[in-house]
Amino acid sequence: QVILWKDGKESVLTENTGNCLNPTLSSNGQVAAWVNDLTGNYAQSVAQYYTVKDGQTHDLSYPQEYAYPPSISADGSRIFFRLDNSDGAEIWMKDQDDQVKPVTDSPNVPESSVVTTADGKTVFYSVPGPEGDDNLYRLDIEPWKLSTVSDSPKSDETWCSTSSDGGKVAWTNFERSGQDVDIQIMLREGDKTVPVTQGDSLHSFPHMSADGNALVYMDINPADTNDVAICLW
Repeated sequence: QVILWKDGKESVLTENTGNCLNPTLSSNGQVAAWVNDLTGNYAQSVAQYYTVKDGQTHDLSYPQEYAYPPSISADGSRIFFRLDNSDGAEIWMKDQDDQVKPVTDSPNVPESSVVTTADGKTVFYSVPGPEGDDNLYRLDIEPWKLSTVSDSPKSDETWCSTSSDGGKVAWTNFERSGQDVDIQIMLREGDKTVPVTQGDSLHSFPHMSADGNALVYMDINPADTNDVAICLW
């Protein structure tokens, strides 16, 4: 179940037998969103959201589709999520008028969940490149503009996080050009990309502070994958 804790009180937002996963909350605490597999077998996944204003849970997608973890703008007016259905996979948005619609129409399907900026006008996500690796893109919605963040050959750029204004973005970089997989955290600001981590550890799942000046990420010992550290950069 998904629980909202507010003003010292707990409220159950979901009433079903399915697995409700990956909850997220808008910065103002007014909107929560998550994915729900409905039946408990993970064969499908519906995106749902709850607003404090009306006290109701709403569906963003339908059964028989598969939704991925959502991302919410700071004021809760926009919710983004990747949705796989019979037409393929695209990034969808619930806008400030409660209209749910796709915001991408790409020849290559999105390969990752989506991350939005605080104002809900920019999103980041990964798409398979021509060599089969995942490249990271930035989509500015108003006006619509798609640009490349990183498309290094033989590298998967995924699991990203951004500052609230989109000025900085960090991601997990799977380098597959050598004999061993090299997994590091990369950071891009403007037109400059720099490595945050180095060495043999497996670094992944960065989460960036709103101002872009700090990161937390996982550091996994490759000799013992149960040895996991959380690092602050």
